[in-house]
This record gives sequence, C-alpha cells and structure tokens, in this order.
Amino acid sequence: MNPNTAEIEPVNVIDDIQDMEDIENINVDKIIFVITSEDIPKDTKFDTWDEVENYFDEYGSRNEFAIVKYRMKRNSKETVLKGIQRNTKTKKLSCSWHINLTFPGHSIKIIITIFINQHNHPLVSKIQEFATKYRLFTDEALKEISLMTKHGNLSLTAQRNLLKARFPNLHFQDQDLANTIQKYKNINKINNDISTLLTSLLQKKIEDLRWVVDFELDKENRLTRLLWMSPDQIDLWLKYYDVVINNNTAKTNQYQMLLGIFIIIDNKCKTRLVCQAKATEQTLIVMFTDADPALDAAIPIVFLETYPAHCIFYIAQNLPKNLKGKLASIKSTSRVEGYNWVIKQQLKTNSTLCELVDCLNSRLKEEKRWNQFYEYKQITTSNTVSTVEQDLFPTITKVLDKYLTEPIYNIIRAEMSQCLFVNANIINPSDEELNREQTIIEEIEKDEILEIWKVVDIRSERKHHIYFVIIINAISFLCSCLKSISRGIICRHYFHVIMNSETAAFHISMIAQQWYKDIYQDYTCSQN
Repeated sequence: MNPNTAEIEPVNVIDDIQDMEDIENINVDKIIFVITSEDIPKDTKFDTWDEVENYFDEYGSRNEFAIVKYRMKRNSKETVLKGIQRNTKTKKLSCSWHINLTFPGHSIKIIITIFINQHNHPLVSKIQEFATKYRLFTDEALKEISLMTKHGNLSLTAQRNLLKARFPNLHFQDQDLANTIQKYKNINKINNDISTLLTSLLQKKIEDLRWVVDFELDKENRLTRLLWMSPDQIDLWLKYYDVVINNNTAKTNQYQMLLGIFIIIDNKCKTRLVCQAKATEQTLIVMFTDADPALDAAIPIVFLETYPAHCIFYIAQNLPKNLKGKLASIKSTSRVEGYNWVIKQQLKTNSTLCELVDCLNSRLKEEKRWNQFYEYKQITTSNTVSTVEQDLFPTITKVLDKYLTEPIYNIIRAEMSQCLFVNANIINPSDEELNREQTIIEEIEKDEILEIWKVVDIRSERKHHIYFVIIINAISFLCSCLKSISRGIICRHYFHVIMNSETAAFHISMIAQQWYKDIYQDYTCSQN
C-alpha cells in the first residue's frame, strides 16, 4: 500500500493485562516497578499504518503485554502509542511505556520520534489468553454463536465446548460468551408476546376455518388458558382418537403456564402430537394421564364417555391384566414423557409463548415430513427377497403387504416366523389345563367354540410358555396371549394353528384397521 495515498490515522496503543490474578494484590501506591521490554531501534520505519498495527501486535505478544488500538485521530501527522495498565479493580496504573510515531508530509516512511521503554507493573506470560485485545470473537465464530443461540437453544457450556473444538486458537472467557449469547437473545426478543401470539393464531383461523383456537382472559385481560389445534392435528385426532395419552409439563415459558401435551400413535407406530380433545365431537374411549388430580376431576365432566387410566407406574401391577383389552398395548405415559423431554430441550424457563408455539409448530412439521418420506420410501422400494413367512404364507403376506404399513407388517412377519418355534395340539373343552385360562373361556359361549388348541413353545428355555387358541369361526379367534386385543394383530400361536386346522383361516379384517395404510383407513374389506 502506498503511504502517500493511504489515509493517515493515528493509532493509540494500550498495554492491557486487565483481570489478572497475577497482580491482584499489588498496591500501586507503595510498589514501583521499573521493567523494560524488547527494545525497538529508533531508525525502525514503516510503510503504512496497517504495518504499524501488525508490528506492535506481534511485539506486545512477544513481550507479554497487549497492544490495542483505542483511539483514532484523522488528519494528524503524529501518533502517540501509550501503555495504559489496569489492575484487577480496573484502576489505571499510569504505565509510562509509550512510543510516538510520525508520518511527515515530505516523507515516504512512518518513523519513530520518541520511545519510552519502561513499565511500572509485572508482565504476564498468558497475556494472549486473558487480555481484552485477544478475547475478541472472529466473524466466523460470531456466526456460529448466533446459529447455536437462535436455532439450537444450546447452553453456555455446550456452546463453549463446540467453539473450542471448532476454533482451537480462539481465546475467550465464559463471561465473554455469555454476553454475546445474551446479545443475540435480545435481538429476537418479542414485544407484546401474548398479543402477538393470539393475533397470529386467530389469523390462521381466519385463513382456514378448520383451525381450532380457544383461549380465556381474566378480568384484567391476562391470558389464563390457551388451546390450539391445526387442521392436520384434527385429521389425526379423527383417525386415532380411540386412545390418547396426556401429560403436563412445566418450565417451558416465562409465565410459568403448564403445557399440556396430547399424543396418539399412528398406523406407522409413530408418536404424533394432536394437542386437545375438546376441539372435536369424537368421544375418547381411553385417556391416559400421570394421575394428575385436576385431570382426574375434569375428565368425567368434559369427556362423559371416556375411561380415565393412570400410568402403570402410579398404580398396582394388576392394571395390564384388568384393562389389557382396552389399552391397545399402551401401559404407561412414557411416549408423552419422552415427547415433553424433546420439547424442553428447545425451550427454557424464560421462553416466550410465541417461542413455545414456534417450537411445537416445528415439531409438527418434522412429523409431517417424516410421514411424507415414509410414503415416498414405500413407493420407491420393494422387497424381492424370499423369507420364511413368504414361504409359509405366500397369499397372506401379499394381502398384508397391500393393506398394512411397513412397521406393522414387519411385526406380523416376525410373528409368522416365530410360529415355527411352537407346537399345537387340539384339545377337549373340558381339559383341566383350561382352568388356568378360565377368564377367556368365560368370555365365550361354549356352544360358539369350534376348536381349542394348546400351543407350547418347543424351545427348552421357554417350555413353560403355554397358550390356548379358541376358534369361534373361520376368521374369529381368541388367544390367551391377547395380542389380537391388546395390539390388534394376529399372533404366532394362531398362525401355527392355521397350518394345522381345517377351520382356522385368515382375513385382513382380523387386524385392527388403524394399522392400515392411509388409503385404506376408511376402506371396507370384502375380499376373501
């Protein structure tokens, strides 16, 4: 760079070892240091002010004190670089180190006119780690912090560890990072949070009347209750409303309002958020909760025909036996507890309601995208490898592949394969061994029973696993494993019976319709 065309700007330099434990106990009024650093020859010359700045950056690093530019003067022909030292209380120590440089109009070089090489304080070896000069985030690091704060909601510890791995030569303190994180948080801070949220939700309802938005304000116009459901959530609710799992979670917003999550399990065995049941006219069959007294009191009032059930963790161990037929294999609120955990990873106790809604909307989009990817995968892939179940039940596997989603199809295929590990023998209804299964026998009129099969696992470690399959007609049966009731699928015991019985047969209607592919959800099967 030509010095004659460069803009002449004076550069002030400070000698900074602020916040050093090394000088914490120094009393500058009683102790006088006379310390010199590396000498700078008086005849040293520079071509540009940028060269001056780079030179003194390296000089300060070598001599264990920081040199930072803290003041600029335009149109000046002389620059004074001073050493200004502070102790841990940020009191200036009036260090006498300074250097004067000048760029005369008649000269083509920047020259040194005065150099006082004396310090009144000890020099610190770790100046690059602690001095403010070197504790500045690069533009690239600032972009990373902004991304992690706005979209990752990562803690200070997590961000620090990632930055250290990404930028190993970057020096900063936790307070520097905390200040930067807070700066980006304040940028996104929403004014009139609740008003903004309600306006946004009501606008969605205006654009699409299928939206459900229900809220309540107290006498002082403060929000006390809010419920919302998107059209997609309502569609899911109408398909899978038979069993809904609920849980309340705290510490997701700055108003300390509880967040109630309502989820269902779709035909792909995926957890889906449907929010609130009050928005539809469908009656819940079973609602699982974590024994919240408020919900226990509200369910009989709001949902007159709904059976309230508690998570198995909170009640006696005989719940699965007594209610197995009603729960569709759901025995706890673990799914909704896990859903709450995922949400809370993205929210803090000081999150706004708008941020809470954005988080839930983002989660809904992820669920929808996964569902779309699943359908794409189903269309573009096919299984051409012959398997045991295809060899045993070729016609049945074709029907299952046509009607069922892949996760459920795979579960039933596993049951088909496992049927080879059991043995079945037809027995008399008066057999004494049936006494242990008297409960399922009582569910069926004796004159309705066509066959009873005793199924025993042939593996030595499972030889005590004994089940009974009752055949009522060609496509109606009851197995003591109760998988046809609790999970809505056909069990391995019945598949083995099919291979031996002249009565037992198969029909797709024997499998719960909620496990069908979307195109068959409202389909009435009439094929044999």
